[in-house]
Amino acid sequence: MGRTTCRIKRCHGKHYAKGFCQHHYNISDEVRRKDKERRQTIAGRKAQRVKNRKYNRSFKGSINNKIRHAGLPLSEKPKVIKAFSNFKGFCYCCKSDNPGPHGWVLDHKGKRFRGILCLWCNCAAGFLKDDIQRCKSMIQYLRRSRWI
Repeated sequence: MGRTTCRIKRCHGKHYAKGFCQHHYNISDEVRRKDKERRQTIAGRKAQRVKNRKYNRSFKGSINNKIRHAGLPLSEKPKVIKAFSNFKGFCYCCKSDNPGPHGWVLDHKGKRFRGILCLWCNCAAGFLKDDIQRCKSMIQYLRRSRWI
């Protein structure tokens, strides 16, 4: 029979993988090396995009959870499913292929689905309160301060 607890001394965490609890598995050198390889090579980034696309298309429970947590009505579900089935692995706003640490976000205002965003674009839209005038003012500010 396999291990039931982590193999690190004084850690009584529940076994997760390769003899470690989830915390010690995630900080192990092997996992860090693979993570770095995935982020820094073109092939690794491409493989991650494919994985993100596959995950978002096939994991229907994730879509249901995202709809529920976003507070969207079930009438919006077909739009969300269609968006994920056509999803190419890029943010609707900035075209980034990196969703951030929590995955892709369903963009919504009120009870309407608008698209799939990365964490940073979702935060920016939230901080600007989804106001077009604020966005235009931010662009003018950036131009005046020579950032653009």
